[in-house]
Amino acid sequence: MRVRRLTLWLTVVLALAAPAIPGAETVSKPTYDALAAARKAIDRGRPGEAIKSLPALVEATRGNAYEHALAQQMLGYAYAGARELESAAAAFRAALGSGKLPAGDAANLRYNLAQILINDGQYEEGLQYLEATGRTTRDAHALAAVAYQRMGNCRAAIPHLQILAKEEGRDAAKWSQALVACQAKAGQYGAVAESLEAAVRANPGNTEAWLQLAAAYQRAHKDDRAIAAMEVPLARGALDGSQRMTLARLYLAAKVPLKAAHLLEDSMQNGALPRDRRHQQLLVDALLRAQEREQAAVVLEDMLRQNDDGELWYQLGRIQFERQQWAEASDSLQKAVASRAIEDVSGANLLLGIAAMQINQPQVAEQSLRIATGGNMTREQAEWWLQRLRRRQQPAIEPPPPPMSEG
Repeated sequence: MRVRRLTLWLTVVLALAAPAIPGAETVSKPTYDALAAARKAIDRGRPGEAIKSLPALVEATRGNAYEHALAQQMLGYAYAGARELESAAAAFRAALGSGKLPAGDAANLRYNLAQILINDGQYEEGLQYLEATGRTTRDAHALAAVAYQRMGNCRAAIPHLQILAKEEGRDAAKWSQALVACQAKAGQYGAVAESLEAAVRANPGNTEAWLQLAAAYQRAHKDDRAIAAMEVPLARGALDGSQRMTLARLYLAAKVPLKAAHLLEDSMQNGALPRDRRHQQLLVDALLRAQEREQAAVVLEDMLRQNDDGELWYQLGRIQFERQQWAEASDSLQKAVASRAIEDVSGANLLLGIAAMQINQPQVAEQSLRIATGGNMTREQAEWWLQRLRRRQQPAIEPPPPPMSEG
């Protein structure tokens, strides 16, 4: 949220400057006339004229501390009107440093100096002047909130943003967004969720607010609530492809994989997600977690029609192995191994060896099991199955006939 532009400040500071021009009884007429002329030039949008004339007045009033402070104050207003912030700040500091300005005028000048310093990036000094004013107006809270945000001190900004966000109209929505952003940056995700809950209650049709609420719940490790928040715009058809993917992953994290699978399949059917490998692979993972192996195999077969890939053959072979479809598993796993493009070579050969034994393919079984003995994770099982295979292959030895009896 930006600090108000300088043109708006000038309207404020000059309105405050009028009482600072005293009557002739307390200020000499030359000083009064010079101040009035400078004020008129600033009012007419010609601050440069005042900047040219006022330094002489500042010099001429050095013998009168009060008049000197008034001259410095007006010079500051002129510099502010010309957007020469550094010079304006220096003049205002000098006027305040005199200690001669009336309390009310000094408080107003501190506020204007705070605005200039904060706009100029001098946040700490600006906040010091702002605090010294004691102001609790909406504009003061806005100024403090902006300064703290720009300093990266969200924790200090939050109390001011909370006050601003509660007010109706006049940028309340923007302040609410700033509050949520600051709370998130400060790691206050529970507070973020509370703020966003209020936002969706106030405007339940705001899809962005629901999505922000879901994100806040995720960061607060409340996946069930995040899912519920995302399901609202989902029911309205308001989620795009990436948001549907986020929801699918939330379903998986919450251990409801069948919902993830249904969402992914529906999204690919209606065109919200392209039917590519990335999305189909996530669908396969969801179906496997849901113990829907047959449906997962159907998806893998469709993927293989598009791309003859070793890893896909391995996944399909594992499913067929688990379903004890030995011939199909042997065929798929042989294709996976033959591709030379799979990571788990030992695991694939172990399954292939076992499947080949089940359909009486001893040569394939022995070759595959021998390869599997080379893997640390598969060695023990592969050796056990090899021993079993060899026992099968040994012919039964019949005992010799009993000796013939004599006699």
